[in-house]
Amino acid sequence: MSKLKEEQIKIVVEWCEEIKRQKKRSPIIERNIFEEFDWMRSKTLIEIDMPLESAEMDAVVYDSVLRCLWEWRNGQWAKVEKD
Repeated sequence: MSKLKEEQIKIVVEWCEEIKRQKKRSPIIERNIFEEFDWMRSKTLIEIDMPLESAEMDAVVYDSVLRCLWEWRNGQWAKVEKD
């Protein structure tokens, strides 16, 4: 599963970068189009460059500076990593 999740994270990050290039603004809020990924199933939104203190808890947040994804887990924001 970890190799698969690593590839899925890369796909989501690349998608976020493309959306950011297209829209040329931030923050950006998009519907989650990756519900086929098990770890994304419960997330309704993808928020690009949204400050974590303003982000929705049911979203995945993409940080373009760190090039990583964050999710609300166990009462705090945690970096999404391969299992």
